[in-house]
Amino acid sequence: MFLPYLQIFPMADIFRQGVMGPPERRVGVQVFLVVFSVAQYGPFAPVYWFWMICRACGRPICQEQRKFPEMEKLA
Repeated sequence: MFLPYLQIFPMADIFRQGVMGPPERRVGVQVFLVVFSVAQYGPFAPVYWFWMICRACGRPICQEQRKFPEMEKLA
């Protein structure tokens, strides 16, 4: 049985981590993201690389905005 959504969600999370949040300092992770983006995106990989470079320069595509509920307000 082939379940593509089990592959799509982890890949999307990997790509999201490549362009959001604090800059990635580990070279191995950056090399993996470059190779993986070429394998998945093909000719559109340079667009992803642009956002990776922006993130490395401290300008991510967006900031994570998960707001956790305060326990005092729920009670």
